[in-house]
Amino acid sequence: MTLSFEKISLQHIDIIFGWLSEPFVQEFWDNTQGHKDDILNFINGRKEPSNYCDGKYVYWIANCDGHPFALLMTIQETAEDHIDDIKLNHLSKTGHTYGIDYMIGNKNYFGKGYGAKTLAEFLDFFREEFDVAADTFIIDPAADNPRAKNVYIKAGFEHIADFVMSGDVSGAGKLHHLLIKRFLSANNNHIKAICDYFNLGAPIKAPSRVLGGLLHVMWRLDTDKGSYAVKQLSRDINLTNEQVIKNYELSEIIASRFIAKGIPGVCAMAQSGKYLFMIDGTGFLLYPWVKAKALDQHTVSEPHALKIAITLAKMHCLNLDEPEITQPEFYTHTNQKILELFDKAEEFGCSFAANLRKNQKNILAANTAYQNAIPTLKAHITVSHGDLDQKNVLWDSSNNPILIDWESTCKINPTYDLINTAFYWSGITSTFDENLFFKMIEAYQKAGGVINKDHVVAACYGAFSWIGWLVYNIERSCTPYESEHKKVGIEQVNQTLATILRLQTVMPEVIKNIEGKI
Repeated sequence: MTLSFEKISLQHIDIIFGWLSEPFVQEFWDNTQGHKDDILNFINGRKEPSNYCDGKYVYWIANCDGHPFALLMTIQETAEDHIDDIKLNHLSKTGHTYGIDYMIGNKNYFGKGYGAKTLAEFLDFFREEFDVAADTFIIDPAADNPRAKNVYIKAGFEHIADFVMSGDVSGAGKLHHLLIKRFLSANNNHIKAICDYFNLGAPIKAPSRVLGGLLHVMWRLDTDKGSYAVKQLSRDINLTNEQVIKNYELSEIIASRFIAKGIPGVCAMAQSGKYLFMIDGTGFLLYPWVKAKALDQHTVSEPHALKIAITLAKMHCLNLDEPEITQPEFYTHTNQKILELFDKAEEFGCSFAANLRKNQKNILAANTAYQNAIPTLKAHITVSHGDLDQKNVLWDSSNNPILIDWESTCKINPTYDLINTAFYWSGITSTFDENLFFKMIEAYQKAGGVINKDHVVAACYGAFSWIGWLVYNIERSCTPYESEHKKVGIEQVNQTLATILRLQTVMPEVIKNIEGKI
């Protein structure tokens, strides 16, 4: 299918008004005469003033293989407009924020995957053909329209908050979701500054979003000199902290040293000896574009897993001396704090609260085992990637690994690093493949990696570091407000608890077999 977009014209009037008369459209869309008059006013070139949002709406038709099937409305949102405070607080500093309304009017296109794809492609079209500086899009479906919210999230929008719409508009007085999608600014602000700083040449089109990251935002930037990957650091990163900036710089330096010694990877591009570029309080890292892709987070693949084991052995054998890296940090939580969080989950009526309480004994035992392992894990450390799971490895067309995202680079116990990585790549978060786990151990040893027999038990119990992730997600789930942040938290609590219980089940056999093989 080929999607295309155009401003509405006279030929679309009957189609649009036909859609607006449909009951499934009227349930959530404005069908007043004032709205219809504004549509006609727009088609006629806005020659007369309009009382409908001051005539600021621009109307668009989406076509599939030339057939109209959806309507979109865009309006530029500014601080001078009468908009809800929550929207006002999320306007782009560049002045290029747009509100969107969107509906599929042709029922023949329901349930076929057009919803999210159409919206995502429209935003790219809009930024290329209408306003290349557009960097923030706002959409606010009614809270009783969960299907729309899910479509928008699939299209890359983030659920920010819920609010009661005010003013004399359709939907006023009702609860709505506020969802936002932000782009790398394409005006003479961020993009120009990045291109100038790194001497990249001139952009040949608007940057495109690269999906897959769990924390930061990635973009593809194409210029007349080449293609690049731009990492826009999360707003949760405190870039006013000098130590944070130092850690980012150091992680890229270490990545470059590993790569120089033959470890397959990609590190950020430097300018004047610095990797991190900051503008308007936002941090960026620039990378050469690589034609490769990551596996799904839960993929279990023997050929890929064995290559990771071999790569890890090579890294450990290098035994890089990096005195600037501090000693490893272990984030721990007392059993008392965990029990208090269980109480909190019950108070907030979290869906997982009963399951936590049911498995309380197992969770506390895992936490205790993890903390008891820490002294041993500190005894022997080496520099390593620190987070070598599926999302941080790209694979080229020949299935060769390329290590990315080095920001977790740290000093770590090599036996623990191996066992934790082997758990990841043999499916501990979904369906554990014990045979593959031990094949990774064997491949690591054959490649020159050394397992310290005295550290095996502690290394295995170190895998219960999942406790920290469980605690974090319980905390972010305990809120009375519905948000995407909370939704992800709930999903991660369920997945993390299942992983911890799975680890406890396999742990005795894993320890027994590793010790028997070394």
